[in-house]
Amino acid sequence: MKYLEIRSEMEVVFERGISERSLTLYQAFGYAYDEMDNYLKSKVGGVRLAAYVSLFIIPVKAGLAFVAEDNFTQDVASEFLEVYFSLQIEERCQLFEDGAVMLADAREVFECFTRFGLA
Repeated sequence: MKYLEIRSEMEVVFERGISERSLTLYQAFGYAYDEMDNYLKSKVGGVRLAAYVSLFIIPVKAGLAFVAEDNFTQDVASEFLEVYFSLQIEERCQLFEDGAVMLADAREVFECFTRFGLA
């Protein structure tokens, strides 16, 4: 599965949480985390990484200001970092034919983590 396909599916779930369930951006982040569990817990490291990058980049682009003191945010950010750093650089670059897009999104997520004190 391609990164952009996973990101697109994550975006649909996130937006469904907002539009159909009237969730806030932060609640939609949690909703997407629950709904995309099959990707986030995949045995395939590349799929897990793509799912975590997608999970964070969608709300980042929507303007969500993460709260570093929030336990859920801390836990999910830690999970993301664990998955990211468990893969070698070469593996990250060769995961998907659209891997460059994923790495650019991951860079933006890391910038967000720094801005909000999560990394």
